[in-house]
Amino acid sequence: MDRYDYQALVNEVVTRGINMFETFDDWTKGAFALSNLGENGRAMFKSISKLSSRYNETENNHKFNNALHTNNKVGIASFIYMCRQHGINTNRFYIKDTVDYAQPIATVVNHQKRSVTPVIVQRDYVARSLDRNLSSDFVSFLKLLVADVDKIVDIVNAYQLGVTKGGHVIYWYIDKGDVARMGKVMAYKPDGHRNKFYTPLSIPKELSKRGELSADYAIKQTLFGEHLLNLSTSEGKTIGIVESEKSAVICSLCIPDLLWMATGSKGNLQEERLSAIKERNSILFPDTDKDGEAYRQWLNRSKELNANGWHLHVSDYLERVATIEQRLAKIDIADLLIDNLLYKQKTHIAAITNIIQGESCIHREQVYVLSDSKPMLPTDGEHSASRWSHLHI
Repeated sequence: MDRYDYQALVNEVVTRGINMFETFDDWTKGAFALSNLGENGRAMFKSISKLSSRYNETENNHKFNNALHTNNKVGIASFIYMCRQHGINTNRFYIKDTVDYAQPIATVVNHQKRSVTPVIVQRDYVARSLDRNLSSDFVSFLKLLVADVDKIVDIVNAYQLGVTKGGHVIYWYIDKGDVARMGKVMAYKPDGHRNKFYTPLSIPKELSKRGELSADYAIKQTLFGEHLLNLSTSEGKTIGIVESEKSAVICSLCIPDLLWMATGSKGNLQEERLSAIKERNSILFPDTDKDGEAYRQWLNRSKELNANGWHLHVSDYLERVATIEQRLAKIDIADLLIDNLLYKQKTHIAAITNIIQGESCIHREQVYVLSDSKPMLPTDGEHSASRWSHLHI
């Protein structure tokens, strides 16, 4: 078996924020591949799996246990191949001497910055991709929610939403310096669901495959929508932070009082990614889930960041109003807004706007909460709740 510093490879994946296990097949393959390292592979598998917004610790341990105790033909070389597919130069981690290492060498993440120039995507590439005809699958869904086409045009221009030849949306990550750092291609069905048969594409990864970018590229961690900080109209605005790019766009359409941005994943509250908003007041809106784990994770992380100078608050609105069915569906704040738009209501839009404007909110342990005297659910709550079983996005 070829010898690599597997821990260092995993550290590289985590440092770059590469979500290698986004699909079920890749997640399964990763478990079987890393199980070749025995129990030493468990923490590595967990570190990479946590980069996905769908991470569940119980399910993750069950998956690795199954891989560990099941005879399989997936070797550790499959993990090396997966790393290469995501633009990592694995040769840098190859152990060339003849010592018979029984354990991975690196035991901690190396936090020293590599002397690799972060990716810069040429702006004419971004400009040429702009969805001027409002034709991408995602923007087509927005037109079903909002009748005012001018608002759609404004939102496409504001977030620089692109479109591929296949009609899929491109989410460009442009930093505060107006430099495009990354692009993500995602596909949606007509009803707004993400098309899970289409694996999201990384623009830097595709450029690397075509030889237009070094295989050993590094991506500067930025927030989706970070470039909006440059607008004169954004001065002094509170920042709203959600997980997904789609949610940031929909929230911006419904509640323009906040400057909406997205992390791209539940685990992406890193200092580097949030550095551009360190001096700004920001409200985080985590997704919900059965046990409230996503909320607690963002709350605990915000406390750590606030101790280092950030000004982050975590909204518990979704935790308080979500039904059991909605929790199981792992809805986010945008799902409630979509529900309001579809049923011509403003219940959640008004409630969240009140929180932002401070008309009926209290501040408790860095958490914004709404007064219980305000309505929480649509008047047609039963009809609305049944929607989540088939329209969760």
